[in-house]
Amino acid sequence: MQRQSPRLLMLHGLKLEQRTQLEINARKYALEVERFYKLYPEIADQALIDAIRVEARLRSATEGQPAIHKRRDGIHYL
Repeated sequence: MQRQSPRLLMLHGLKLEQRTQLEINARKYALEVERFYKLYPEIADQALIDAIRVEARLRSATEGQPAIHKRRDGIHYL
């Protein structure tokens, strides 16, 4: 469930507690949060999301863009 947190944040109708927990879980997946951020209907903790997005930008600047972000299908298999 934690692995899907950045995607689950795109759902409408989540309770504030659910959205807050998903945002906390999504912290481990900063690059995905940055990728999907514009699709989030609302944000429970803007400071947390801002920190996650800053981390994603720092990672991208130092590592370059990972191959997973160059995919067009939006489906990622583990």
